[in-house]
Amino acid sequence: MAPRKQAAKRAAAKKPRGRPAHQPTKQSREFVEILAGMFVPIERIADVLDICRNTLLKHYEAELRRGSALVESKLISNVFKIAGGQDGTALKANMFLLNCRFGWTQYAPPPKEPSLGKKEQADQEAQVAHEGNEWGELIEQAQRLQ
Repeated sequence: MAPRKQAAKRAAAKKPRGRPAHQPTKQSREFVEILAGMFVPIERIADVLDICRNTLLKHYEAELRRGSALVESKLISNVFKIAGGQDGTALKANMFLLNCRFGWTQYAPPPKEPSLGKKEQADQEAQVAHEGNEWGELIEQAQRLQ
């Protein structure tokens, strides 16, 4: 091989191929956190930073989680403040919190009464078995005679 070709090969071997690795900055981390807090989809955030989705998740996972958590906590805080009032808006805020947090709904059927076991049911039936038949009349006559 000619010396020029060998030198060209060595120079090409030293030059890195492909795109340089992404280096997050403080500014880009804050930017990702703000966008995540505004519920911007991950794909859009990656497009804005001109990186792929996997790179975004690799370098900015904490910012993505923290951004949405911060906005969610601020929203809940505002709903709690509104719920502390005395007007109709406070009532709606309380109903919203009950619905979201505890699964309460104004359309839910009333809770069922617990069903009785066999012995309890037989005992209740025995207490009223004499009503509405001829045995009941005989018992009433016997009680009057005593």
